[in-house]
Amino acid sequence: DEVSQCKAAAVEAEELATECNAEQNELREHFEAAQRRLEEEWQQHKEAEEAAEQLRQSEAEKEATSRSADISSECDSLRDALANVEGAEAALAQKYEDLSQLLDKDRAGSKDLRGIIIDEQNRNRDLQEQLTEANKDRREARRAEAAKTREVERLKRQLELAERNQPLLEAQEG
Repeated sequence: DEVSQCKAAAVEAEELATECNAEQNELREHFEAAQRRLEEEWQQHKEAEEAAEQLRQSEAEKEATSRSADISSECDSLRDALANVEGAEAALAQKYEDLSQLLDKDRAGSKDLRGIIIDEQNRNRDLQEQLTEANKDRREARRAEAAKTREVERLKRQLELAERNQPLLEAQEG
């Protein structure tokens, strides 16, 4: 019964370790994918800023050749685009912060699971040691019982021999 409990505890510990590793890998992949998306969006943001800068420079050249009303309209449009990009940058920064917090929370959960697994492994090791000791005691008890059985058999043979020799002794005395 103790052996089956010990085996069940070992299986449970292994399952917990497997689940912990799978969950940790999934979180890592999730975080890496999010980080890649953030980097891609950041690169797009940089490209948009460079394009906006190029457009600003282009607008400066057009200002010399175009009417000021057209340039003013184009500048307004670029400012709106830049404001949108800056808004997207803030949203990305918030998303990155949220994902970082989620990752920290998941790491803490993984740490707790590792603690539980280590406790289970320690308990399993203690049970294994108890089982080993119990098996050793059982073997010693069997050896002692076998020795007693051999002694009883020896004494029975001695008694039988004495009982068989009793009439001969009585005949010799009589």
